[in-house]
Amino acid sequence: MKQIKIVQYSKPDFDSVYLKHQLYSVYIGERTLYFKNEVHVKRFIADSNRLLNDVLHALNYLYYSLFVEYRKVWFYLGNKALFDNSEEMITSLFNSIEKSFSWLVTRSGTSMNGNPNSFGFLKRILGQLLFVANHVKEGFATKDRFVDVRTVCIYINQINELILSLDNWGKGINEKFDFLKENEY
Repeated sequence: MKQIKIVQYSKPDFDSVYLKHQLYSVYIGERTLYFKNEVHVKRFIADSNRLLNDVLHALNYLYYSLFVEYRKVWFYLGNKALFDNSEEMITSLFNSIEKSFSWLVTRSGTSMNGNPNSFGFLKRILGQLLFVANHVKEGFATKDRFVDVRTVCIYINQINELILSLDNWGKGINEKFDFLKENEY
């Protein structure tokens, strides 16, 4: 089965004068998280893999659902798009999303940057799907297809919830270490 699997973490350097370098650490894109022992860091990585794969499955569902909705509104676009070159842009976004999916399942665990890139690629896909969903919603709204507008709004809400879950992942972990709280920006 295709899955995301992050594996990278840093072991402590007990010779360092910096207290945070004497801890295990995991870099997940926008922040580095610190742990006292290897069991905790491995548990966090396992939990992160579960979250990332849950988000991946949700994104796959949203991807094909929005593609179907786009194909419905595509007929209303006629010979010219409702928005400047939106048809080409949306097609390009779907191609980019497909490439991001492929990267996530093939290289997330093999690359040195697999951890932050996994979170980054998922956020990129979410942003691209949000853009597509908003354009599809506007296309339906111009034709007074309000049932379809509500359906796309549900997808938009799901995308926003996934963005929040990724943004909040790991927050609060560094609060266990007083010396890290003082130096955070």
